[in-house]
Amino acid sequence: MPAKMSERKKAALREAVYELLSRVIPVVGEGGSIPLRSVAETIAGEKIGNSVKDALDARGKISFEPGKAGKAKFENTGKAMTLGLKTFKLKVPERLSGWAEVLDDDQGVVLHFDKDHTLSACKGPVCADVEAIELTKKRIFVDLEGKAFDRSFDLEAKEGEREAKASREEEEEEEEEEEEEEEPASREEDRPTRDAKVAARKDRRVEASARKDEKPTGGANAALRSAVHDAWSNIQSGVGQTLQSAAESQWAAKQAAHKAARDAKTNVQSGVGQTRKSAAESQKALKEAPRKARASARERLEQSKEAKRPRGPAAKPKGGESRGGGYLGMTTYPVRLPAKLADEQDAAGGLMVLEVQPDGPADEAGLLLGDTLLTLGDRPMRNPGDLKKLLSPDRVGQRLEAKVLRAGKTKHVTVEVGAP
Repeated sequence: MPAKMSERKKAALREAVYELLSRVIPVVGEGGSIPLRSVAETIAGEKIGNSVKDALDARGKISFEPGKAGKAKFENTGKAMTLGLKTFKLKVPERLSGWAEVLDDDQGVVLHFDKDHTLSACKGPVCADVEAIELTKKRIFVDLEGKAFDRSFDLEAKEGEREAKASREEEEEEEEEEEEEEEPASREEDRPTRDAKVAARKDRRVEASARKDEKPTGGANAALRSAVHDAWSNIQSGVGQTLQSAAESQWAAKQAAHKAARDAKTNVQSGVGQTRKSAAESQKALKEAPRKARASARERLEQSKEAKRPRGPAAKPKGGESRGGGYLGMTTYPVRLPAKLADEQDAAGGLMVLEVQPDGPADEAGLLLGDTLLTLGDRPMRNPGDLKKLLSPDRVGQRLEAKVLRAGKTKHVTVEVGAP
């Protein structure tokens, strides 16, 4: 589902994508390099801060080497880093590599990343590798490992309305020009003014045409400025003092309009100050409400656990172990693995570690909060019952090998079953 964002942020992201496309498409066919930070901005869907930008710039640029069939290999190497963005943490490995191809008719580009040399987006203990990025003038699609974490940004924003407005302006200008041509030719004293109006309309049409076909390149902007300058020079040379007087009148009208706008803004700001303050306080209270609710829920949960926890020196955490048998000193909860991880690990699910008792067997073995226990003693762990059956009294003191999934990677640890 495309991510929702304000028109201002969407315009900024669209500008960044246009700039990136203008750089990537040529280097895929001819070779060259692009900034690494531009790729990070497309994944995040927003402009990144200066500190993150400086860190990415320190890594250098992504270099492209053209190949066959319109494809190009790319690579970037440097120090591995983890950068904090607004929506997630971005992990950059020591080596970043893959290949790129241009879409039909230069409409966009796709960057395919190598599995072992790609960027990773992390939220909490869960990380997803970036498999590919598709960039077009209409959208950004970030294909992440597991599919459930895919990101899509719709870049289309009222293009139809802008085109319709430009078309209406052009029609109005053509009608005004026809009316000017139908006026009596005997009004020679008004000819300089009419010439000025016609030149001004041509100037506006040049600007409207440039905006309609605008592209994010310095050459297009330079061409527009040159056209406006030439049109203005023609007007000045054609109408002389009449145009100067009209320009002075127009400047005075603009100054009066600006003054009226400033006065109105001052009045509005002074009149709605308290309203904005109240709205800000309400918004702050609204943001605080979910946090307070979660804190209250956690407090009630802890109180419930404390009430149910057995008292006395023999009390042990319930980490799935049976009474009278061995214990590991941890609390677990059954979870299902994403389809891709399930295929890789040949396991549909496991037991996620929710709590680890300090100095307990699990803690000493190095198990962490958020680990997913897949097997213990070569036995698959699907639910707490599997763990309970394994921790029989005769297992106390035995060292069992545990296979866990941590941040998408497999890790093996050895845990010694403790006495009850």
